[in-house]
Amino acid sequence: EGWNKDLDMIFLSNPNSVAGQVISKAAMEEIAGLALRKRILLVVDEAFMDFVESESVKELIQRNPYLVVLRSLTKYYALPGLRIGYVLAQSQTVKLLASYQEPWSVNGPAQRVALACLADAAFRSKTTQWLEQEGRFLLKGLSKVKGLLPYPSSANFVLVGLEDQESNALELRSFLLQRKILIRVCDSFAGLGAEYFRVAVRRRRDNRRLLKTLDNFIRSLRPSH
Repeated sequence: EGWNKDLDMIFLSNPNSVAGQVISKAAMEEIAGLALRKRILLVVDEAFMDFVESESVKELIQRNPYLVVLRSLTKYYALPGLRIGYVLAQSQTVKLLASYQEPWSVNGPAQRVALACLADAAFRSKTTQWLEQEGRFLLKGLSKVKGLLPYPSSANFVLVGLEDQESNALELRSFLLQRKILIRVCDSFAGLGAEYFRVAVRRRRDNRRLLKTLDNFIRSLRPSH
């Protein structure tokens, strides 16, 4: 109840785009209710929500004109080149947003691919099962590498911290690049430094190779006797 009186809009990323952590649906419903009572626009970026669909607040839109949900097809369906997504909101909000939309904002091929993806129920089932298995495998493997601090994630990536303050993820990135592995250094994220990095959940053999190479890097930091 202590929200800023001059607040016009709240923008939340759920799951969080940095660590992949999800705000519970119950908590989001409470936030959406407060936004409705205070007439504050609540925009929820659900770009990674396909990985944990049960936590989405999209069904609240019908009774909440102040709720806007943003969705992306580039994350779950691995389509970064198309840059396609969509917005969910009540009709009057959609019409208002459309009035600011540039013409031909989504090309024909991208629209066809998007419709095909959304209709592919088999892919969704397979991907959900894959992420549950490989995400758990990767997180468990990272936690076993001494010197690494992985954070639980509901998305298809894991945020990891380096315990050794004398090393950083920039050095790690260089080490991994020489071995044809690419990670995301998180020094550009507010609140994080060069001791944090992100890795993607991939196929089992790729995950095993990543874990082994990370362990080799940590071992290389230890003084030899």
